Order: sequence, then C-alpha cells, then structure tokens
Amino acid sequence: MLKRGIAFDASTRRGVVVAFEISGDFGTDSFPASPIPRVEWVLSLSNAQHSERLLWSIDVALKAAHWTLKDLDFLAVGRGPGSFTGIRVAISTANVLAREAQLPLVGVSSLHVLEESHRVPRTSNPLPSEQRHELFITPAARGEWYVRRSGRDELWSAEDVQAWSQTPSQNGKTLVLTDQVFPEDLAVLVGASGFLHTQNVTSEGLMHAAAKAYRVSVADQKSPTDFTSFIEPHYLRLSDPEIKLRQGKLKPAP
Repeated sequence: MLKRGIAFDASTRRGVVVAFEISGDFGTDSFPASPIPRVEWVLSLSNAQHSERLLWSIDVALKAAHWTLKDLDFLAVGRGPGSFTGIRVAISTANVLAREAQLPLVGVSSLHVLEESHRVPRTSNPLPSEQRHELFITPAARGEWYVRRSGRDELWSAEDVQAWSQTPSQNGKTLVLTDQVFPEDLAVLVGASGFLHTQNVTSEGLMHAAAKAYRVSVADQKSPTDFTSFIEPHYLRLSDPEIKLRQGKLKPAP
C-alpha cells in the first residue's frame, strides 16, 4: 500500500518542503518503510518571506511531482517549537489546505525533525534513547533554549544546559545545534565543544519524522474517516507580546 504526502517545516531560517511516498502495511509494526522522496525543496526564510515563499514552494513541489492536492493521502507540518512567525504561517497554511482538500493532517515536532536529520545519514545507535545522552537544541530567545531529550521537547534555561553538559556519561554525549546557532554561543556554557555538532534541518529528517507521526495517527484512528484536519502550534513558551499582555503592559485589541 502506497501513501503520498507533503510535509513542510518553517520553524527555522532553513525551511523545508518535501513531497514523498511511503509504503507498508498500515496500522502494523511493519509500517513505515523508508520514505521515498519525490521532490525536495529547501528555502531560506526571513520574517517577511514565510507566507509568500512557503505557499509558492508547496505549489512548486506539487507540480514537480506531477501531483495535485487531490492526489495526496495526508499532509504533515512542523508545529514547533522555533520561530513564532514561521510556526504560525506553517500551521495556518496546513490547516487551510487540509480543510479545503479534506486531508488528514499530522503535526510533527520541529525538534524531532532536527533529531531525525541528525540520525538519518548516520549508523543507528543501538542504545535506548534514554541512554544516549543526546540533546537537540535551538534558541528560544531571552537566554532560553528549546531542547529535545529522550523524545521529549522542553524549555531550558542556560543553567539547565550547563548542568546537562557537566553530567557524567559513560556512553559519551552529543549536543546537536540547529544551523542558526553558532557553537561559540554555547561554548561558555558547556565548556569543551568536542561534543557539539551543527545540523541543518533536512528533507530526509522531515520525511522520517512525518512518516512516524503518520503511523501514530493511523494507529489511533477508530475508522477511516477518523482523522483531524486541524493542528495547534507547539510553542513551548509565550511570545513577548503575549507576556506583556498578561502582565497588563499591553491592551487587548477591541
């Protein structure tokens, strides 16, 4: 059984759109097989370009794959954490497309995409995730960091990152940064940077994260029509305007 999907993530400055196919016995442990890329599209994003470039890139990917929305079986979107602007635009775009085309929509942690981008080109680590002592990290502003550890997304302070770096590990440790972070930014916190790696978000990582998320959604379905076409963003923290609003420093819009 073959399923077609398009996945996109705009939570970092390196946006990714990928059209791909996955095959397998859906709803069983044998699914999914390795995703098969059809069209891969990487775009450089700025705050002023997310809306225009993301929609254009999705259209380009569909046309290059010779597909339309009607040919798809599902959509997948990176729901954060990361850039507030990128997440809002991606989630809004995904919700509108899924509703209009009546397609299942799955949300993917953008830090999971980073994790899969780091793993896919490398030999699989046989250790359970809780024993790997790996940290996947992207900046959250105000000296805080979005991190993924043992399959969970969390918001850490600089002191949290420093404490993690100083924890002994007999299996060694790996700290993976998004491409928008310079290792020097963390060197003061973590000391020796021998375990620091800079990783681009890749189409391969997005495909694998999306395929895993789709597998979970299929397993959770009670009937073929039991799917969602609406996804909430995964911010992990409030934006600065939201904080000011809660503190009474901003007035709500009339």
